[in-house]
Amino acid sequence: MKKFIYTILFSFAFLGLNTQSFAGQPNEKAANPFTVLIPNGFSPESCHGSACNFSVGLEGGNHKAFEMTIFNRWGEQLFTSNSPDQQKGWDGKYLGNFVNADTYVAQVKIQAQDGKWYFYSNAVQVVL
Repeated sequence: MKKFIYTILFSFAFLGLNTQSFAGQPNEKAANPFTVLIPNGFSPESCHGSACNFSVGLEGGNHKAFEMTIFNRWGEQLFTSNSPDQQKGWDGKYLGNFVNADTYVAQVKIQAQDGKWYFYSNAVQVVL
């Protein structure tokens, strides 16, 4: 029963993908060349392999640089990646162990070809 409830929670979490831009004033948002989809839920122990890693969806223009960082509630950096590729995403572990069920923060920084940086973030609920 417990696994069933987590599966339901996990399914609903991915229905609510969140796109947020903190690239400047609201009138600049239309000029944002990227759409970044940051899942607001993740269940690292429910599946195995790199296909189950936490990663963001990145659509839009070409980028020069990419960085995704995961933080815990105390601001401690748990993971960082320089690729939006799911195989290089977060496996839900810190120091070799799965993290506890809790809320974490995913921050994404993307540099466009023109050199301008775009910043995105979202709370991520880890469900075990």
